[in-house]
Order: sequence, then C-alpha cells, then structure tokens
Amino acid sequence: MNYAIELVFDEESQKVINNLRAKLSENGVHDEAVKLNHVSIGDYKTGNIDELKNRVIEFSKTIKPFGIALVSVGTFMTKENVIFLEPVITRELIDVIMI
Repeated sequence: MNYAIELVFDEESQKVINNLRAKLSENGVHDEAVKLNHVSIGDYKTGNIDELKNRVIEFSKTIKPFGIALVSVGTFMTKENVIFLEPVITRELIDVIMI
C-alpha cells in the first residue's frame, strides 16, 4: 500500500489556513482533498505497516516544532482541486526532510 508522511500545523496555524481556504472557496476555488492541512515530506510503498509505523514514531521524536512561512497559493487541478501553499525552504524544513 501507499502511505504519505506529513508534517501538520499547530491549531492556530490550522485556523489561519482554513480561513484562507474559506476565502478561496467564497471566490470559486474549492478544494476537497484534505481535511487536515499539512506539508508532505515523503511517500512510501510498503506491505509492512507496523515497521513503517515504528519508523515514523521514532522519526517524530527527532523533530522539534519550528516556524514556517507560506508565500504563494496555487492549485492542482485534479478532481479534488488541491490548494497548494508554497513554503519558504528554510534550514529547519530541509533538516526535517533530510533526516
């Protein structure tokens, strides 16, 4: 099966992003793809979910919260109409991706 590894935003950031999504929706840009805003950092295909789960748990212990700036808005024109907020690539983000 295919799995994605994602970083999620804190509650305050989730609210800010959801407000932006609501404004976009009011202006005809709808997205149906995700319910929890996130930054995707990896995709994995495995039949061993327990091993992946253990690795993700260990990985999550190495990450400390950090700030992120989102600088532009775009969409993926799929059937779900995914809204994409581009993050500024910072040392903290690169460090998490490269672990």
